[in-house]
Amino acid sequence: KVNFALGYPLKYSVIFSFLQIIKNLMEHRQEEYIYLPSFLDFIKHPFIKNNKLKGRLLEEDIFQLDLRLKEQGKAYLTLEEIKKVKIHNPDLKEALDFILSLFQNYLNYQPAEKTTVKNLVKTFQELFKALHLTQQATSLELEEPTGLKSLLVWQEQVLSQLKLSPLQEQSLSWKKGLHLILNLTQKIFLPLKGEPLAGIQVLGLLESRLLAFNKVLVLGAEEGNLPQSSSPNPLLSGEIRLLLNLPQQEKQEQIQGYHLTRLLKASKEVYFLLTTSEKKDFLGGKNIPSRFVEKIIWELEKQKKEPAFKQLSTPLSSSALNTKTFLPKTKEHKEKIKTLLLQGISPSHLNTYLKCELLFYFNYILQLKEERKLGTFDSALLGSVVHKTLEVFFRPFKGKKICIEDKYIENLREILDENFRQMGLLEKLDKDKKLFLRHITYHKLKKYIQTISNTYSGYEVEELEKRVEYKLTNNIYLKGKIDKIIKNANQLIVLDYKTGQQLTSTAKIREVITKYTDLTSLKEKKFDFQIPFYIFLLTETQDKDINGGWVYLAPYEPKITLLFTEKNLKEEQELLNQNLPLLLKLVCTDMLEKDYFEPSLSQEPCSFCAYRKICPSPVI
Repeated sequence: KVNFALGYPLKYSVIFSFLQIIKNLMEHRQEEYIYLPSFLDFIKHPFIKNNKLKGRLLEEDIFQLDLRLKEQGKAYLTLEEIKKVKIHNPDLKEALDFILSLFQNYLNYQPAEKTTVKNLVKTFQELFKALHLTQQATSLELEEPTGLKSLLVWQEQVLSQLKLSPLQEQSLSWKKGLHLILNLTQKIFLPLKGEPLAGIQVLGLLESRLLAFNKVLVLGAEEGNLPQSSSPNPLLSGEIRLLLNLPQQEKQEQIQGYHLTRLLKASKEVYFLLTTSEKKDFLGGKNIPSRFVEKIIWELEKQKKEPAFKQLSTPLSSSALNTKTFLPKTKEHKEKIKTLLLQGISPSHLNTYLKCELLFYFNYILQLKEERKLGTFDSALLGSVVHKTLEVFFRPFKGKKICIEDKYIENLREILDENFRQMGLLEKLDKDKKLFLRHITYHKLKKYIQTISNTYSGYEVEELEKRVEYKLTNNIYLKGKIDKIIKNANQLIVLDYKTGQQLTSTAKIREVITKYTDLTSLKEKKFDFQIPFYIFLLTETQDKDINGGWVYLAPYEPKITLLFTEKNLKEEQELLNQNLPLLLKLVCTDMLEKDYFEPSLSQEPCSFCAYRKICPSPVI
């Protein structure tokens, strides 16, 4: 038996989460436009989805509504646009109409719109009445304080108090009104049933007054927890609090120290449990014993007594720490990989496989589409816009020297906007993000054009978006598309545009291609097949020296990183042509013959992986 005397904080209850969603829904509004992610949070909340409409749970319809609204692809929609979403199912249409009527009748306010405390209380009372929540909560036993019963406690201690408050006619904005209600709600604790005379008692220092125990365990006896400390208020310094006769932090700590001392003297056995660490946290602090604990130890030592210390450990087996799960590779999987190799495998396939075989499985075997968050842009689509813009811009310079005057750069904005329009990248973003993305993309491309014009002014544009193919074996075909090839009298340079950050150093790539290695080393060194792949394929048709590099557009100043140094170009290119076919066969054979898909060697790819929720080997 366990009795909790502390109570349950209402800020962890379902009513608080509902209020938080309403606050977000209102604060994210832009005039008549509603922020769709907040609206979806609203309709998926238990207070909404657990309602019944003609005897049918709304939860059955909410999932479909969520999909229909996400299909619009926009982060902001007006009420009229939400109403006009194409829904053929009458039950689904009725559910949407019910939810929209709730929003229109009780929550359709601008954050700065004025109201009164009295009207605020009345609105929430009517909202919960429309949801039939008050009636449901009244019929429940007080067994689940974090559920609907928390609504009754909240209505009694927040709404009823505000209704009787002398401030009920006070004018304030809806934004401030919601902040007021949330702040009041955070301070409420729900009572929990228990037997105070039997079993284990869980209580705070204040609740331990005038009580005696056989055995006491003080949990979290680290500095910062004992005594409890609060962040200093820059507007209410210690001197100002003293002048205003407000409680001082030192006084609060003295009271906590008194209650702890009294508890120690009234108990037969006392144990302090704490964690210590020499490692600093992100604020530069360490886990150290509470000053109260240090004082107790000092008092015992003065009395020539030795306090007992015991280090507790929780041993874990190696299997408990190993969260990696290998996905079996079926006959059907191998057939799909075989087909992929025959149709032509690209550097993207190879790099994905090295990065994480499970990612390769989700992306290319199952061909699952990545779910894009509303209000964000598709990074792959942005890459397509960049590639197409640079192709169109450099097309007039094909066969000509790269010496681009400012008058030509003036055409860049028009070309970029046309590609944004054709690919529909901006239409689903809000106004601020559209402006930001257009400006940043234009700035990066302009900087790149100026950089390549200054650095390679003696070169000609040889090819743009050139498709290349090669038969490696009877069962393995290679294919790809080179973004750009420039040349001078002696040399070709292959360029590949990157809108992301540089992940692998060219030194590591050179080390791999000049010395044959195994698959694990390829993964550990984060080998990038892109440029070596293209150099190898072009070598079959060109008699010039070939170098290649990555054009990184993400840095403030775009940079071009070449694979080979001028000094060792011929030697390193020969080694590439010898070793790269072996590396390609190594990876392709592993794809086809290994009996399982292996997760990534590191946790880094998992951080932003689109398939984390369904991955059999998620990073915790």
